[in-house]
Amino acid sequence: MKKMATAVSTMAMVAALAAPAMAQFSLGGYYRLTGVSQNIKSKSTDPTGETMIDQRLRMKMTDSLNDYVKLVYYAEVDTPWGMKSKGSIGGGGEVGTDGVNIETKNAYIDVKVPDTTVKARIGLQGIDDLFEYVVISEDAAAAVVSADVAGVNVEAIYSKFSEGSKSNWDDDDFYGLHVKKKFNEHLKLGGAIYYHDNNSTDPNTPDPAAPTPQDTSVVPQASTFYYGLTGDYAFKIFNINGFAIAQDGTETVAGKDIDSKALCASVRAAMLVPHGQVGLRAIYFSPDDSAKNDNTWKHAVGEWEFPRESLMIFLPDRWVNNSGTTRYAMVDAAEAGFGLYGLTATAFLKDLPLDTYANLGAGAFWAASDKRNDASGSHVGGTLIGAGDDVRAGSTLGYELSAEVGKKVAKMVDVSLRGAYAIFGDFYDDTVVNHAGQASAPDNVFKTALMVNVGF
Repeated sequence: MKKMATAVSTMAMVAALAAPAMAQFSLGGYYRLTGVSQNIKSKSTDPTGETMIDQRLRMKMTDSLNDYVKLVYYAEVDTPWGMKSKGSIGGGGEVGTDGVNIETKNAYIDVKVPDTTVKARIGLQGIDDLFEYVVISEDAAAAVVSADVAGVNVEAIYSKFSEGSKSNWDDDDFYGLHVKKKFNEHLKLGGAIYYHDNNSTDPNTPDPAAPTPQDTSVVPQASTFYYGLTGDYAFKIFNINGFAIAQDGTETVAGKDIDSKALCASVRAAMLVPHGQVGLRAIYFSPDDSAKNDNTWKHAVGEWEFPRESLMIFLPDRWVNNSGTTRYAMVDAAEAGFGLYGLTATAFLKDLPLDTYANLGAGAFWAASDKRNDASGSHVGGTLIGAGDDVRAGSTLGYELSAEVGKKVAKMVDVSLRGAYAIFGDFYDDTVVNHAGQASAPDNVFKTALMVNVGF
């Protein structure tokens, strides 16, 4: 811990000394410690119990050079207790605590053009869509330029996900255009177009032109457009917002081009109540009903859909760090070709007895179809599968209840306990092998987390 503190202070001092005179330097971020206990459903066996103590420190250093230029560096230190280097985690959680673990999360420059509304952010940064992150929510190298034109905010995005050979057209690029307008204090509307142009031939993955049903890591070359509209209307204590998106594109599978089309929509109604807000959301993803095409929903990048629904199992846990996120409704249904119907209810409450707060969530999920057409063999939910239809015993994925209760201590230290329990429906009948070696439905799963979060 002492070595970590030394590293953080050294980084801050170096950045401050490097800043020009009169520049305004600030350091912010959070320290988060989470004890997790969960059992996770495997695709082939009953749930397996897991426990871990996760630790994350993020530091956002901002250097305002003048009124028009700002430099930002966002660092991250992941040191789950007792864990050695794994993936992007550079060790340091094990005995001795030494690790090469200061990672770059963001590094960008913010520029304002004097006497205009034009702004630009260039560098490694977070890219989010306008649609509850069903298309993109991830950090990437990007250039984002925005301006207000006749009362309309326009934002253009270019991002490079991966660079192939510098002499060939084999990159993975993303383009976006946001248009937003606030008509009055009640009504806001927006629209977006995204283009994901994936020509990647990464040598670390199998050749997309010659996949086999066993190659689950193949990501096919694809050209995908997303067209979406969003709206938000607020009146007194009521609010309703929603969106609709059409996905349209082509992808190359086994050397053959096939179409890719899908729809996604959601609407949320909310109401202010004493001590907080309650809400209800409906979710829809279209199923793959074509034997020739791959009409599954495909997000461009990211795994962060609907994080504000306060669920932890069927939808992403919004506080997840290194313990992983399950997203069963997205992975097993929406992105697997079965489509998805979802209904969630939330309650966000504050100023409760003992100065506590509570965030409550409930969800029910169904496949839009209990049959996935795949006669041609296609790329589904990140996995290449062979020819043949997949038919389930039913369409009910299951139900989830989730709760988070917390309290601020010493004004800045947020201590919370959250937990969720999910019950699987007939959609999962005979999909796993239980401990007796028999085909069955998976056991129900849970997740609990005790978290200490310090923002600074």
